[in-house]
Amino acid sequence: MLRILRTATLCLAFVSIAQIGFTADNAVPDKASAVRVAEQVLIPIYGLKQIESERPFTAKLHRSVWVVDGYLPPGWDGGVAEVKIDKRNGHILGITHGK
Repeated sequence: MLRILRTATLCLAFVSIAQIGFTADNAVPDKASAVRVAEQVLIPIYGLKQIESERPFTAKLHRSVWVVDGYLPPGWDGGVAEVKIDKRNGHILGITHGK
């Protein structure tokens, strides 16, 4: 089951990358693109309602990896989603969600 979910998630990510405009070494060129890819990967896993509750997402580039994080209002308990995306090829390097 986990294997099927992971495969479906990666397929969605690749579709998102294709819609953005893929180039050989710059598949995810900017913050907005990174956030769109991350949301497309996260929604099938955590659900639309959960991901909408973590907006706005922020994206920071560390070397060639976009780190996209959800938002948790100050003083709230819980965690947020984080997705690491290779800027060059759009590969999803990691998905986590705090508690």
